[in-house]
This record gives sequence, structure tokens and C-alpha cells, in this order.
Amino acid sequence: MNKSSQQLLFLVGGVLVFVFLFSLCNPFSREVMILEDPQVDRFVQLEASSSVDILWVVDNSGSMASSQDNLGRNFDRFITHFTGREAELLDFRMAVVTTDPEEGGAFVAGKILDKAQAMADRDSFMQDFRELVRVGTQGSGNECGLLNMAAALRRPEQRAFFRDDAILVVNILTDEPDKSMRRTGRTVLDFVEEARRFKNNRRVMINTVVDTSGYAMIRNLSRLSELFESLGGNPQNWVRPEDLDLIVASQATGGVVADINGDFAYTLTQLSQRISELAQSFALTRLADSDQRMMVFVEEEEVDPYYWRYDTLLNSIRFTDEWVPEPGSAIEVHYEAFHDISRQEVDIQ
Repeated sequence: MNKSSQQLLFLVGGVLVFVFLFSLCNPFSREVMILEDPQVDRFVQLEASSSVDILWVVDNSGSMASSQDNLGRNFDRFITHFTGREAELLDFRMAVVTTDPEEGGAFVAGKILDKAQAMADRDSFMQDFRELVRVGTQGSGNECGLLNMAAALRRPEQRAFFRDDAILVVNILTDEPDKSMRRTGRTVLDFVEEARRFKNNRRVMINTVVDTSGYAMIRNLSRLSELFESLGGNPQNWVRPEDLDLIVASQATGGVVADINGDFAYTLTQLSQRISELAQSFALTRLADSDQRMMVFVEEEEVDPYYWRYDTLLNSIRFTDEWVPEPGSAIEVHYEAFHDISRQEVDIQ
């Protein structure tokens, strides 16, 4: 074997070793364990004309100017869904907060936008929103979107914004990992559960528009040197990076995850469509095994699977247009759930 062949063989071998090590520490991999007893999630069907309270959490750190402009410029793709054919179905209102923890979840300019304003003067409504989401770039670099979401819910002067019978939708827009967990010592699901407790009907959806590029690669490369020391230890130390926290919040609530560097027009269309579907869909609290091990009940009577479907991407149940439960109906979903390590709260140093 000549020298060049030896070099090529050595190079190929090195690449294969790297790929093997990369796969071992992939943060998306998980251990799976089926629960001994079926998970039971309970919901209440809302009125056909649903109220939706939309809280925008916009990063106001130094790198966000262009993303704020993109949000404002493409906002018509979002609001058209609510002021067009969906206008009679969704009674919406919205407010904006930043990710700066020092601002404590206070509404930007103390302002609320609602359906009545949008229907009365669409152009003025659009301009008001564009001004609100241009929150500037002087905010803290310790972005705390989930913390400020929770703070916004707790502020007494903002309590009237959040209607008791309304669905709560939180749209978080940031290009950095969320620091809420590091700052408070709480877990992602702690924040999710706080929002659900705040809404007695537990109808909460958290959408995240984040930098999804290179999550796995960046984390794996940074932890490659640790791999050799941790193989004999607890793999949870490097299974799930904090970069994924906001994505976990979306997964746990059936929300949308979109790339902040992607097509904003498409992203905002996705968000509006998901919100308009909420009256017919229900996000499961655990990751379901499959729809083959799932039963849906309305008022204690099982519903034929023909009239509902399980959305694997959003981990939610949605009823078909032909069969939607009556307002106030008690809904139960019985299913076998995975124990998903990507949703466990692990100590990442």
C-alpha cells in the first residue's frame, strides 16, 4: 500500500470515528420507557367562538433589529387569518413584552391590541403592532423569555388582559438560548405548568421562533472532549443542551417551532393557522407512543377513531370537521406514553 493510500485510509477511519462519537452524544437521542399505566389527559371543549389572548415575547438584545423588522413587515400574513374568514371564530387580543428580565414582563408601552381595533382600522392596527415589536436592541444579553412570560401573567395591572375563558398563546422570538432556567433554577416544564395552572382550562400553546441552525452540531462539538471522560458516567450530563429548552416548551404544548433565519411570511402563516385550529385540537402532556395505543372519550363515551387523528409532529389530538365536541364537553385522552429523556430536566454544567 503506497503512502497516499495509507493517508486516505487514515482519513476515512478518522471520519468514521467522529461520526460514531457524534451519534453517541446526539442531544435528540433518548432512552424510551413505556409507562406501566396509561396516561390520561383531560380537557374541556371551548365555545365555537373562541377567545385567544396572544402574548408576544420579543428579544430586545443587540442582534435582533433585523428580526424585529421582519416580524413587523410580514405581520399581515399573521393577522389576515383572524380578520378574514376566521374573524367570526376568534376573538383575539395581543400584547408585547421583551426578554429582558429587568423589565419584569411589563407590556411594551402598556398597550393592548384587539380584534375590535383590527376590524375598525386595519392599517392603524398594523402600524401599532409594527411599532410595538420594534422593542430596540438595548436589552439584556441574558434573554429570559419564559421568565418574562410568567412575570407577565403575575403582574396585577395586567391581569385583566388574560381572560378566564380564553386560550393563551405565547409567541417567543429570539436568536439566543433562553436563560430563564439558569437564572431561576427552575425547569422548562415548571414554566409550562405555571402557565397551565394560570389558565384553569389548561389551553396553552407556546410557539418559538428561534435559531434552529446547528443545535446538535454545536453542542456535540463542544462536548466531544467531555465524551471520553463521561462514557463511564451519567449520559444525562450531555444529552439535552439548554439550546433546546424553548423547543421543549413548544413540544410540550403542541406549539410551532420555526427558524428565526427562515421565511418570516411562511412562519407567521404557520402560527396563525395553528392558533385558529386550537378549538379543535388538544396538546398531550406527554409524548404518545402511537395512535394505536390511544382512546379518546367525550362525556365518558369513546369516540370512533375515524373522527379524530393524532398529530405526531405536534403531539396533539385533533377532531375532524365532521365531529367537533359540543362546548363545555369533558374530553379525555387515554394513551401509552414514552418517558422522553429530552424532556427531563437535567443538570448541564
